[in-house]
Amino acid sequence: MDEEDLPEIIKNAKIFVFPSFYEGFGLPILEAFTLGVPVIASSNNCLKEIGEQGCLYVDPQNIAEITETIHKLLNDSELRNKLIILGKERLNNFSWKKSAQETCELLLSK
Repeated sequence: MDEEDLPEIIKNAKIFVFPSFYEGFGLPILEAFTLGVPVIASSNNCLKEIGEQGCLYVDPQNIAEITETIHKLLNDSELRNKLIILGKERLNNFSWKKSAQETCELLLSK
């Protein structure tokens, strides 16, 4: 799979599951929000900060919890639709322009 195929794959998914152990920024969550796909993500702090109410969260080491949450989301169209709406709303807090401005302000303040 090439990286440029990823948006098409995510767009056609019923849900996006991101049980990451890595404390990264969470761009895959924002990509899923952009494509209108509900998200299940790791319950680590940085991903909760990115997704807020737009995701369901799981312990990435708890396979039973991940399985249960996937099953719940696949079988509850109302919950899926709610997460899609909340994810789209959450996107309003992020933009490349805003990121660049805040980075410049931080660098210039040093």
